[in-house]
Amino acid sequence: DMEHVLLNLFSLVRDAVVYVQKNEGKLSTTISRLCGHAQQRQYRSANYPEDLFIDKKVLKVTHMEQEETLSSRRRELITKLKSHSSFYSNLPEYICKHSSAVQNNTLCWNGQEVMERY
Repeated sequence: DMEHVLLNLFSLVRDAVVYVQKNEGKLSTTISRLCGHAQQRQYRSANYPEDLFIDKKVLKVTHMEQEETLSSRRRELITKLKSHSSFYSNLPEYICKHSSAVQNNTLCWNGQEVMERY
């Protein structure tokens, strides 16, 4: 049932964002303790030969990839969750006001409770 999935999705995302915001220090410590330092990762891009021949000229290819660490990936996740929190918090009200899925029903979920459709 789509409504049931959406009801649970909002609360799960909201709870996850709130938990990460409240426990950022504790999560950092726990993740660092459990995972330690991230190992050097292999390059994700295709491997090129050291020398590329273009128009009979040699072009040196340099591999420059920013080192990924667990800490930087954690910060990236927290930033993305924060940037999307307003979307998920406004989604139920938007659906209740604009969605054709609720037009045949006078009750609608506004993100907090089921109430009369606007």
